[in-house]
Amino acid sequence: MHTYKCPVAHLSFSSLQEYCKDRSAWNRHYIKKIWNDKKPVAMLVGEGAHFIIEQFYKANFGTVQTAFEKFKLIIEDRVQDGTIEWKDPENFQEELEEVYEEIPRIANYAMDYIRDKIVYDMDAVEPTYHCKIEGSEIMYKAKIDLVTKDNVIRDWKFVAGFSSTTKIKPAYILQGIGYALARAKACGTLPEKVIFVEIKKSKNYAAKLAEYETKLQKHAELLAAYTGEGKKPRKPTAPKQEEEGEESTQYQEIVIDVTKENVKIFTELYRRVSKELMGDSLITEGLFIPNPFQMFGWEDGWVDFYSEVVGYDPYTGEIIDPDAIEEDETPEHTPPTPVFSTSSIRNPDGTWTTVSDTRDSIEIPMTEEAQKQKQEWRQYEQISDANKPLPAQNCAEVVDTIDDEAMLARIFIAKNIEAKKITKELNEKHVQDVVARETIVEPEEDIDLSVAI
Repeated sequence: MHTYKCPVAHLSFSSLQEYCKDRSAWNRHYIKKIWNDKKPVAMLVGEGAHFIIEQFYKANFGTVQTAFEKFKLIIEDRVQDGTIEWKDPENFQEELEEVYEEIPRIANYAMDYIRDKIVYDMDAVEPTYHCKIEGSEIMYKAKIDLVTKDNVIRDWKFVAGFSSTTKIKPAYILQGIGYALARAKACGTLPEKVIFVEIKKSKNYAAKLAEYETKLQKHAELLAAYTGEGKKPRKPTAPKQEEEGEESTQYQEIVIDVTKENVKIFTELYRRVSKELMGDSLITEGLFIPNPFQMFGWEDGWVDFYSEVVGYDPYTGEIIDPDAIEEDETPEHTPPTPVFSTSSIRNPDGTWTTVSDTRDSIEIPMTEEAQKQKQEWRQYEQISDANKPLPAQNCAEVVDTIDDEAMLARIFIAKNIEAKKITKELNEKHVQDVVARETIVEPEEDIDLSVAI
């Protein structure tokens, strides 16, 4: 055994992210302390919007314009110091004017969210927390944008386009859990969720149209004055959703649930990075560090890592390693439902409905008795050994009470039993045959219900 001093005093989410993405860049920044003194002009927009939101809360709900004037002074100092990286240094004034226009506009989009969600009851604004992560001696540092008195964490993200709300970025999961653990150390209570608020920097169609009408009016005034100045503005093209009458928005919420599975994922990643930084080898243990941060593809190594640590695929719910699934405590949530192809499900009135290929949109109509039985079945799943076949009597009870083939299919998939077709006339004998052979017999009457495992 050897001793090795860690080269850094702590890790933050930014440094953790860079270590997974690019070891050379991490070494240059955090060990050699070599940083580019100049910041790209585009970064001023997000930085300015963050500054305005912070000032809004710290100044007892001050105005956007007042906070913006303060940030303009900061920008002017940077212009004088030469610490802004312009696209065209010789004509930087135009870029500066664009920045001055964008910052308050984007900050007002954030204010719309704050007003709509009534996010005024704050507990902490821009707090910094330190904590130790289980399995690591290296401190973790977290700077959080906002914590409300209901112990909900919010972080502002200024983006060019919205992220998926169903297939959440691994980076959001890891950052959110790190924030939650740091907050728990400070206040003694683990937050139940972390909300990333994405503010879209580009204007929606309504905003573009309003701007167009303003410019058109100005153009008309110039013509009326016989100045001959100005070029007639071009009317913006409405996006498809606008043409269909759907109202666009400038923000959305990405909610990260603080579950034991997500905590386990963050903790294990942090432990592995810490282990390397302390001079130990992961190769001898057969371990690896994934890169879930969009360098070589946003899923690079993430599915393998998640499956190895938690036991199932994070997107399909397929059980990869039953031994990795903890059985000594009740999971805080069930694995995601696997993807269903376009199929038919039976409604309570006996009719059939076609559902699309999505995990999140499928809603299985059930009677109260069926719902009760479903809950009992899930409780049984939580305490049963994933490697053992399902008792026939339990399957039979489900069949007797759940008159829904799609629901029955989901039960078998949850136990990692290969299923191809489900017949609406499945009975106790069929189920017993399935348990014995770990497959589904070919039905006498086909139903348009296919399942992707």
